[in-house]
Amino acid sequence: MSDQQEIAGAKTERGFVGDLPKYFVHGIIYSIIAAAAASILGALSAAFASVLAVVTGIGGDIAAWIVAIVLLVVLLVVTLLIIGIINSYLSATFWRISSPMNWKSLIGHGAAFAFAMLIFGLPAFIVDFVFQENPTLLVVLLIPRILIYSVIYGYTGRFVALGFGDVPVATSVSKAPAGLLAACPSCGIETLCRMYEEENMKVISCTNCGLPFEVSRPE
Repeated sequence: MSDQQEIAGAKTERGFVGDLPKYFVHGIIYSIIAAAAASILGALSAAFASVLAVVTGIGGDIAAWIVAIVLLVVLLVVTLLIIGIINSYLSATFWRISSPMNWKSLIGHGAAFAFAMLIFGLPAFIVDFVFQENPTLLVVLLIPRILIYSVIYGYTGRFVALGFGDVPVATSVSKAPAGLLAACPSCGIETLCRMYEEENMKVISCTNCGLPFEVSRPE
């Protein structure tokens, strides 16, 4: 491994570790708000069940199936929309990421985040299933799970938001030869910059504060 790669790895690790508190707070706030939203969606589901019971009594099973499909689609869309809205606001607050607030982007945002959470949640689901007859162990694992998954949710939320939004680019420009360190105009920490020969300017993200900035070749 070259010296530059070692420097880049060290700075990336330092940037991640430095952002751990923000990832945790992002994730824990998301979890709290999402839990409250889930309660509302649960009440909405109960209302949908009542509607289905009425439809079944009036129009029969076929009408009930049609209405059930429509209501499930509505519930899914509303759920993804809520996830997208929550993470968009949290990402704007903690990471200065501006996500589009139109309903299509928010649904896509929510779907991407929900899929990522589903994947990362599989280990927890497996643990719950395997040790379902050992509630004491599950209680012991509760605090580590909250700590770990809050960071995972925060990191994933930021990553997903970056895919749907824009981050403010610093107005200052750091000049550095390709492959050398460029100083972030926001925090002053140097970040490894790699440029192809045909590139004269590019935007990189600071490994310390996470903000992007422009880097250009010195003339």
